[in-house]
Order: sequence, then C-alpha cells, then structure tokens
Amino acid sequence: MNIKQSISNDEWRVKIFKALADESRLSIVRALHEHHNKMAYAALVDQLNCGKSTAS
Repeated sequence: MNIKQSISNDEWRVKIFKALADESRLSIVRALHEHHNKMAYAALVDQLNCGKSTAS
C-alpha cells in the first residue's frame, strides 16, 4: 500500500465514521445487521420507534 492509497482509505473511513456518528443512523445499521439486512421498512420504523423520515 502506498501513501496515496492510505490517504484514500483514511478519507473513506472518516466518511463512514461521520455517518455513524448520528445515533439514529447507528441504530438503523445495528437493526439491519441483527436481521441480516432483511428487514421491511415498516418493521424498521416500528422497532426503532422513529418517524418515517428518520428511517428513510
């Protein structure tokens, strides 16, 4: 791995961490992981007790 690839990978990691810094997004990712990415939108909204706009 060269320096350019390392910077690119680090920038990608920063974007991921920023997205997961939001509690709602982290909850959505956790719920999807627990259900092996097979969860209906309505079930996700019900489980997280959140608004439709938050889950979208």
